[in-house]
Amino acid sequence: MDNKIYQFYREWLPTSGENLRDFPLFFHYVNLFPEVSESNLITDIYFALKDNTNQYKKLNYSDSLNPSSVTH
Repeated sequence: MDNKIYQFYREWLPTSGENLRDFPLFFHYVNLFPEVSESNLITDIYFALKDNTNQYKKLNYSDSLNPSSVTH
């Protein structure tokens, strides 16, 4: 998981035109061990972003570092 976070900060964020809000990232654990095997664990990582009008938006961030959708 650390690699995904570092990849977001190093690769996606500098080229995205997005700005971070002054808020820490947080995790949503969709499922937990031992309910599912370790290889099937799902964790959503949330980064607080703002747009040029200072309205906050949600970014769906995929493994390929391409936003799949942005909602306001």
